[in-house]
Amino acid sequence: MLGLTKDSFCFTKFLCIAALAACISSTFLFNLGSDIWEKQLHGSFFYLTCITMGAIVSFLWLFKIGVISIKILDIYVMFFIGYILCRAIKDSYPFVDQTQFYDYISYASIYIIIRITSRPARLNRGVIYTILFVALANVILVVLQFFRITPLSNNLGIVSGFFVNPGSLGGFIASVLPLIITLNLPIQMSKWIKGIFILVLAVTLFLSSSRAAYIASTVPFIIYYVPWSRMIKNRYAWIMIILILCVTLFLLFQLYKLNPLSVQGRILIWKVSFQMFLERPFFGHGAGSFMSSYNTYQGEYFQSSFGTSREKLLAGTVYTPFNEFLKILIEGGVFGIFLFSLIIFKLIRAIRYAERIFIPLYLSIFSILIFSIFSYPFTVHTNCSVFFALLGLIPTKTIYVESIARNVSWVIFPIYIFLSMPTFRSISSIKQWKAASAMWNYNEYQALKGYNRVATDLAYNWAFMYNYGAELLRHGHTVEAIHILTKCRSLGDNVLVNNQLGQAYGNIGHYKQAETHFKRATNMVPGMLSQKFALFKLYEKTRNWERYFDAAKEIEDTPVKIKNPEAFFIKKETQSSVLKYKNQKK
Repeated sequence: MLGLTKDSFCFTKFLCIAALAACISSTFLFNLGSDIWEKQLHGSFFYLTCITMGAIVSFLWLFKIGVISIKILDIYVMFFIGYILCRAIKDSYPFVDQTQFYDYISYASIYIIIRITSRPARLNRGVIYTILFVALANVILVVLQFFRITPLSNNLGIVSGFFVNPGSLGGFIASVLPLIITLNLPIQMSKWIKGIFILVLAVTLFLSSSRAAYIASTVPFIIYYVPWSRMIKNRYAWIMIILILCVTLFLLFQLYKLNPLSVQGRILIWKVSFQMFLERPFFGHGAGSFMSSYNTYQGEYFQSSFGTSREKLLAGTVYTPFNEFLKILIEGGVFGIFLFSLIIFKLIRAIRYAERIFIPLYLSIFSILIFSIFSYPFTVHTNCSVFFALLGLIPTKTIYVESIARNVSWVIFPIYIFLSMPTFRSISSIKQWKAASAMWNYNEYQALKGYNRVATDLAYNWAFMYNYGAELLRHGHTVEAIHILTKCRSLGDNVLVNNQLGQAYGNIGHYKQAETHFKRATNMVPGMLSQKFALFKLYEKTRNWERYFDAAKEIEDTPVKIKNPEAFFIKKETQSSVLKYKNQKK
């Protein structure tokens, strides 16, 4: 948004590199730890880092330079972010997803940092080098993880670098490849070093085992560099097009064969998600509504007998639709996807007239967008930060230029304090939550007091509300547990919270409500045995023998999706209980 003079270039370049490095580095904080409270702090530290860097850079810029220039792409980006933030503020049911609200303020800060520190029509190489440095750090950690020198950061047995999930690592590497391959690097970086970097990035991409990343890393190059217009004019164009289509279909089929169950599972998610979109097509369900409501819709889908036996086996607890465009449709409606489409259309128009040096930026952005069709890069702070940082580098037409008085820069600090105070309170509350959680086994009174103290600040934190309700239930405070778990279900309706509610209602003799929640959990994930076993024990307790035997048969007929001791125990215990009952009847 802001112009640059030549004299201030070194100053702003340093600001940009330092700020972006701090923002992206903060996305990896606590990713490698297994502590649940450290993971809770991840989003808060990312947000604080971004708005702090944004405030410092904006203040120094306005105080030193004081010239603002707004471009067309700036308008589109801020309209889209503004719409997301307005929906997050407005929607009270389901409860406002505070995480998404703060995340998009963070992305807006990153975009502004890049815009105010970039020279007009000049590529800010500092941004590119920062992203490449982060990629190199991930490559080094991947090597260490591959040889088991350092532990993996997931339980999948696949390297993932600083990321929690290997798919997110693959998406990040796919977006970095265009930058290193097509960017004209300084002469100090010789070709063989560049070649080695490309090779290790490609190997890292392969080790991530992400098929979506494989596609995202190749399609932008094919679309841009294949001379389609020349091919169409060729007399044998139809033969070449058919050949390309056949090769493409063959490669897609081979990718499908790598893990067909994963593809079928995503098709189920898209099918249910589309039903969510059709219910509120124009302005969507609201910010954070996918996580809070999707599993309810999946339960209704199976309850209506639409699901096949294969789909019942594949279904699981879902937190993302594995398609960012579909998620925008569900949460923001047609209007939300329209605002996002304006950004894409502007990029498509701009690339036709872009200078060669900017082409890598477009290819990298398109790589992220293609990856978005099959995965969730906008849910991962690192990938989404890179997306908005690269958007900030795209040169488009300037529509407004204005000088700003220096004293305006002081307005930034009250805004910063206003935006940061809730997060400081949240961090303090999470630390108090951790301390209170450790007290349950030896000082229940102090534990309850600690949880009650932070309940207001963490009222929109699903993990806290679930843990609070589960601990209350475990220590016999059943009525209070039902109250907390009911609020938790409003934040995110899934199998875990319904199982807890079913157990709570069963403990106080409200067997009808207990059955309702166990059935809800069963419909959400029909292939999971735990809630079916809970229903089986409930019917045994209430001596409802007809449903008791129906539940036993359903457990017997349900194939074991993931072979673990719990599943085999449930199968064995059900058979033993039924056999014992039949022997008693004889």
